[in-house]
Order: sequence, then C-alpha cells, then structure tokens
Amino acid sequence: MGMKEIIQFREVESKDFKTIHKWLNEKHVREFFQPEEINLEQVISKYQPRLDENHPLKMHMALLDNNVFAYIQSYRVMDFPKHSKTIEEVHGFSIDYFIGEPQDINIGLGSQMINSYVTFAASELIPDEKDCFVSIRKDNLKSIHACKNAGFTEVRSVIEDGYPCLVLQKEIE
Repeated sequence: MGMKEIIQFREVESKDFKTIHKWLNEKHVREFFQPEEINLEQVISKYQPRLDENHPLKMHMALLDNNVFAYIQSYRVMDFPKHSKTIEEVHGFSIDYFIGEPQDINIGLGSQMINSYVTFAASELIPDEKDCFVSIRKDNLKSIHACKNAGFTEVRSVIEDGYPCLVLQKEIE
C-alpha cells in the first residue's frame, strides 16, 4: 500500500449487525476480540442497546472506498468504572476495534484507522478529553504494533479479564 488511504467512519446502524456477526466469528477476530462463538441474536442483544444516542459507548464502522472493513468504538473511561479501575485511569477516553475483513489485515490499515479514529473521536465525539487509552493483550503483537505506529506509548501492564495486557496512551494535540 503506497498512498495513505482515506479512512472514513460512520455510526453503526442495525443493518450492520449481520456484518458484525460475520466478522466476530472470523478466526483472526476470535483470537483476541471474541473468544467464544457468538450468534446473530447475541450480537443484536449486545450491540442494539448501544444504538441509543444516550448510551455512553459510541460504535462506528470504518470504511475504505465506501466499503466497511472494520468495527471501532469509543467511550469515556469514567463512564465504565470497571474499565477505569482495570487500566488505572480516570480521565480520557478509550477505544476498542478490530479489522473484520480478512483481506484487510496485515497491510498497515490498522495504525491508519486508529490514528484517524482517535482524531475523529477527539474532535467530534469527546472533545473535552485530551488522552486516549487502549488496553491490549500482551500476546496481540499486531495490535500493539498498530497502536505504537499510530503514536501511542506504553503506560503500564495490567490484568484484564484474566489476561496480561498493556495499557497504551496517546495525547491529543
């Protein structure tokens, strides 16, 4: 991939649940993001409530040339007390993400998507927070590498859901 691709984001809609369901069951997504198999009904019951505009978690689809290729979400750290306690932070916002389409992994899109989304979230969604945090399993080397390429630095090691994880931080200019 030579030129930097333009990655765009749009809010998740209920019509996306079938795609999200397909992605969550892809081998590369199951490895770190969705350890158990998940059926469409489970996806709907988990993700549907987040469509409410008052829900603290904001869900987006990432698009390349108008084709969706990834899921990414953002939320204020303090809106999720368990997460806040786990990563040992009370300010800022966090993101979680996965590239869903198997043909789009391992080609450098991750760091561009993360970088673009952090900028987007900081300006459009959570403009009063100046730091973004991610918590990534230590064995998920590709995701750690993508975040470092997107300007994140390691802050600390934590245990999340029983897994050793790295917390990384990016300051918003």
